[in-house]
Amino acid sequence: MGKDSITESYTVSQISSGNEKNLLGRKKELAYEYLKKVMPPMNRHSISTWTLSNRGKFCPVGLYNSTDQKIDDLQALLAKTNQINQLLNGYFSSPQEQGQVAPDHVLYHLFDSTARGLINCYVAIEQLVRQWNSKENQFENVKFTLETIVFSNADLNALRDQIFSHFLQFGAASSSTYIFFSNFNDWIDQKLPYSAGHRSEATNTKQQDNESLESETSIFRIFVYLDWAARLLDKGDILESEDYETAKKKALFLLCVNGAISEKTEQLTADERERLYQLSISKYEVRNYPDCAAAIALRCFFHLPFPLAVRYFRSFDIALETMAGWFFST
Repeated sequence: MGKDSITESYTVSQISSGNEKNLLGRKKELAYEYLKKVMPPMNRHSISTWTLSNRGKFCPVGLYNSTDQKIDDLQALLAKTNQINQLLNGYFSSPQEQGQVAPDHVLYHLFDSTARGLINCYVAIEQLVRQWNSKENQFENVKFTLETIVFSNADLNALRDQIFSHFLQFGAASSSTYIFFSNFNDWIDQKLPYSAGHRSEATNTKQQDNESLESETSIFRIFVYLDWAARLLDKGDILESEDYETAKKKALFLLCVNGAISEKTEQLTADERERLYQLSISKYEVRNYPDCAAAIALRCFFHLPFPLAVRYFRSFDIALETMAGWFFST
């Protein structure tokens, strides 16, 4: 399913180009016919990629038959989940908070970039919100939503065995469901060829560099998923644990140094990443004002609650770039 999501746009363009129907072209045409059969009719026109910045604007027009009320887009629907419990309060931004780009757009790593993946999640979340106050099947709806997000996201689905075996283990109720940030931290250390997110001399080739950036994006995506899952399951004790704080710091560090996570085109050099990492740990000796300012900013940023840090990341990123002009030149 993940491979289908990646190749949908390419398949459509090839089929519609009018090329000679050779064997490869015929296979692609059959693949597209298959997609038309498995995709809901209202989505067959929109086999496209949704960026993080516009993913919240996804709206399943035609999915619901009601004509007497406006259909929420994904961002407005997610804002309604903020009312489920105190831990989710303010997690997703409301439509009134949005400018051209939602301040929390990196949270949309939760969702796939295709309409097919988005609509699956939309249906699950809509059911969760609609039925929440009835108190019926609350845990079943939470579990269904969290499973749907994984199965509908090509990247998360590729790691579903790891996620559901080691990071999130469902029980018969929320009280018997466990999230293991300790296992997640161990997996990060195994997944990346460096400690806590900073570069090593072993990652100098372009291929290794790209693989590391992709791994970092996957790590951030899974952290967002586990963080939201813990809040949806009302696991306040987990959010106060040392293992959670360690994972949050790693995720926020990756957000700072990997531009791909926030859809930036620029990337820091290995030396710049290493220096930022050194500034972020308390044992580093701060010798001058630029270093001191950056170190304080990083440590304050890492101590913010995750939803708040994400909300203010854009402002922090601008400040960090300004400071970078100071201490990267020293």
